[in-house]
Amino acid sequence: MKNVLRTNKPVSLQRNAAKWTRELLAEIDQIGGTAPDKFYDKYKKSDVRNALIIMYGGLCCYCERHVDMAHIEHHKPKKSYPEYTYDWDNLHLSCIECNHAKSNKYNEGYPILDAVRDQITDHLEYKLSKIQTLTQRGRTTRDHVGLNREALAEQRMRLFLEVMKVIDEINKAPDDPQTDLIKQELEERCEGEYGS
Repeated sequence: MKNVLRTNKPVSLQRNAAKWTRELLAEIDQIGGTAPDKFYDKYKKSDVRNALIIMYGGLCCYCERHVDMAHIEHHKPKKSYPEYTYDWDNLHLSCIECNHAKSNKYNEGYPILDAVRDQITDHLEYKLSKIQTLTQRGRTTRDHVGLNREALAEQRMRLFLEVMKVIDEINKAPDDPQTDLIKQELEERCEGEYGS
């Protein structure tokens, strides 16, 4: 998990978020419970999805896996916090696995980390392929999303070994003209999938 900068609010949310929120909350008040899905799902617009893909570089906000079938993730779950359903600051990009693992979980006392607002390195760190927690909020995030699932740990270990091999090449021939190119490739790799 790594920090990102929030992009500008997509046009569909600029124009409609307040209206959609009013309609959702009115429906909840009218029926006295959870509204039908059609009142919660109006954010599923291409401009919202595209803005999140750009914001996260096409990577899941939690595990940093490349997202093929992007889910729009609600930091505060929409069914528990309907007033935040269309709040741009509450929307993130997630892979299917992380979104399903998190589901409607939210810990009020120690909320899951937000890649825009929270300094991730204050809460989480990597020890080889496993995520270690530094705070209770880090634990909540790791546990609610399943950040140490076996498949993720394997992918992180594979990347770690690749990176170590490249670092070893750089150390063996620091004056090689190719070293700068190798360093640039290494930096790009660390910005990509599972790069943290």
